Amino acid sequence: MGYVLLQRTADMSARILQASFKEMILLGIFIMIGMVIFSTLIFYAEFNRKEQFHDIPTGFWWAIVTMTTVGYGDVHPKTPGGYVVGRYHNQVAK
Repeated sequence: MGYVLLQRTADMSARILQASFKEMILLGIFIMIGMVIFSTLIFYAEFNRKEQFHDIPTGFWWAIVTMTTVGYGDVHPKTPGGYVVGRYHNQVAK
């Protein structure tokens, strides 16, 4: 009984993933575009104060963590320009 239920669940999951493959790819593309745009913006907004955003890949980390969760708090903006970028980032991401 348990094997049959597991097999049916696996088949259903495979059909769901197959049916929504294009939407999942589109979601990934939108997340990547948002990550590139907002990580670049936060890097230049925090340019004079390079304590946390040393380079754009650090901005990638901040953008993806803030986009997908509530953020860890290890990297966050500290200047008024960074606050503005962070506000719009959260508004777009959520």
